[in-house]
Amino acid sequence: MKIKLIEDWKASWRLYTVQFWAALAVIPQALYQLALVLGDVLPGLSSVVVDYLPPELRAVLAVAGAVSVFLRLRAQPGIKPPTGAP
Repeated sequence: MKIKLIEDWKASWRLYTVQFWAALAVIPQALYQLALVLGDVLPGLSSVVVDYLPPELRAVLAVAGAVSVFLRLRAQPGIKPPTGAP
């Protein structure tokens, strides 16, 4: 089985759905790391972020984001791309 991608997949970073899912995959881990770094400066923020972003949740969000981006780029059989405005 060969996986086919959508037309113009190289410009897919412009699609809002790709941007959303990529951000959902990256932001929780980045926020967690930032809270660890700034833990001495902002101890209240650090404890809240560390408590509410456990490793399991960050891993699930990263996997869900990656899978969603892949599924968005995969061409769906039987669906034709739009040809123009009505």
